[in-house]
Amino acid sequence: MFKSWRSDKKRIKATFKLQFQATQVPHLKKPALIISLVPEDVGKTTFKLEKAAVQDGICSWDNPVYVTVKLIKEPKSGMLHEKIYHFIVASGSSKSGYLGEASIDFADFADEPEPLTVSLRLKFANSGAVLHVTIQKMQGDVDPSNLRNGLYENDESFTEDRDLNILLSQNSEQEHSFRSSVGGNSSFKSVLRQDSMPPKGAVDGITTKTACIIEQLHNGQ
Repeated sequence: MFKSWRSDKKRIKATFKLQFQATQVPHLKKPALIISLVPEDVGKTTFKLEKAAVQDGICSWDNPVYVTVKLIKEPKSGMLHEKIYHFIVASGSSKSGYLGEASIDFADFADEPEPLTVSLRLKFANSGAVLHVTIQKMQGDVDPSNLRNGLYENDESFTEDRDLNILLSQNSEQEHSFRSSVGGNSSFKSVLRQDSMPPKGAVDGITTKTACIIEQLHNGQ
């Protein structure tokens, strides 16, 4: 008898903590930004971060987002299937407020032992803005009840395996961790990994891994 597709592939549940900051944001009529999360396999927005104010071209979202996905692993090669998320950055719902978007593949970060920040220049628009995403794979299962004042989102219609669980943490202890990484207009360092962000005064610099991700995104277009 033939084995079913499900039995041939190993499914790995993984939770990632995401924290966002945008730099080089141009002057806007409404000096605030929102980020929409769009899983590629869903094709529509499944979650939106709250509006965050833009100050001196920098926009920080204090609250991290926890995204739980199921990664599919090939039994023979050990390779993980792509799990791509798109981050759409805008100042509002109108087309004029669209600053662009960036994408990551969670499969690229499944084996990362430490938090990693990638800097992605927004594409599909000429805003010039850069989105910095700090990605940390959480160890063990994440219980939403353990997140104080947290928001737990799970819409079964998004995926057949309930593989989309997004948690918005409002833990006050972490509230200023990302914003404190900005030491001025030209200073932007990661408090998690000093070598993962552009050096001081050089926000245009992009890490090697980030550059590889951007190249993969362009090649996939």
